[in-house]
Amino acid sequence: MGNLIECPMCGKMISPNAAMCPNCGEPMKKNDEQKEEHSDDKYYLLLEEPGETSLDVNNKLVDLLGISMDVAISMTKYTPYLILDDLKLEEAKDYKDKLESVGAVISIKLDKQNDYIDSLENSNIEDAENIKETQSIKDTENVEDNTIKCPTCRSTNSKKDWWFK
Repeated sequence: MGNLIECPMCGKMISPNAAMCPNCGEPMKKNDEQKEEHSDDKYYLLLEEPGETSLDVNNKLVDLLGISMDVAISMTKYTPYLILDDLKLEEAKDYKDKLESVGAVISIKLDKQNDYIDSLENSNIEDAENIKETQSIKDTENVEDNTIKCPTCRSTNSKKDWWFK
């Protein structure tokens, strides 16, 4: 365990013999050679967590991306959120450094399909709302269902030996 190397993408310690990082999928070069950036490789940025001060992150998103404050607030509210896609590695690292300087947790992912699904942005919002709605329905069912019932017929008559009289 003493001769592990650090993955350049995610920072996790991995075997020097690994063909790729098991955590993030980053391909590794043998003999500690620097990985050459391929012009075909595209990356995307995910906002994992806004950090403790989401206001600073919101302001930085507005400055960097030229978006409105309302859009920035929704990005930090519904994480993980796709911030940018179709980026070269150096661009992605630059954005990541700027956003992490204000406390955000950012992931850089290799876009293996080079056409990340745009519906992911909206599905995060819809999924979060559906989860909250489903949970509230379950909570109300549990409150209403506190009466003792027969598992077979759902009768509420729970007197002992009432059927043998």
